[in-house]
Order: sequence, then structure tokens, then C-alpha cells
Amino acid sequence: MIDLRLGSYLETLDVEVDTTITDPPYGSKTHDGHAARTRTDIRNGRKMPAPLEYDGWSDKDVIEFVNFMAPRTRGWLVAMTSHDLFPTYAAALERNDRYVFAPI
Repeated sequence: MIDLRLGSYLETLDVEVDTTITDPPYGSKTHDGHAARTRTDIRNGRKMPAPLEYDGWSDKDVIEFVNFMAPRTRGWLVAMTSHDLFPTYAAALERNDRYVFAPI
């Protein structure tokens, strides 16, 4: 049975999962870069801001997430991330006895 959930891991997670595959917020550097961009309204050609509707993650957020999920994930724990947060993920995963693959 597949049980797909959307929302904060703190609110939606049951007791344990077989695999965690997630795309949490990237670091603030990536978010700041995205917020500086504009998009073009195809209806009138005007430039419009393209802000994200959520905050970027800090090192503290990554550590809290990994410390919460690692003991609750029986198999793979996969997280998409930005290059600036990868070292924090790697260190947190290793502290939780998880093997860390090189980023791709």
C-alpha cells in the first residue's frame, strides 16, 4: 500500500516509514537568488516578482530534520538540496549512522 502525504514532517509523519524522499526548502542563498528574479506575465508582458511563499532552510533546520527522520526511516533517506546545505546534511546523516553518497 502506498501512503503519500503532503505537509510538514512534524505534522504528517506516522511512526516509521520505509523510505523518505523529500524536496524540502533549499538554503537561504538559493531562496534569495530566486526572490531577486522576475517572471514575465504572458498576458501583458509586464515583469513581476517571483517570490517563494516559504522560507529557506538553515543549518539548524537540516540538523533537526535529519535527527527526526533518520531513526524513523528504515531504508533510504533522500533529500534534494542546494550545494550550500549539502555539508550540513552529510554531517548530520553521518552522525545518525547513515551512509552519504556524493552529491549529483
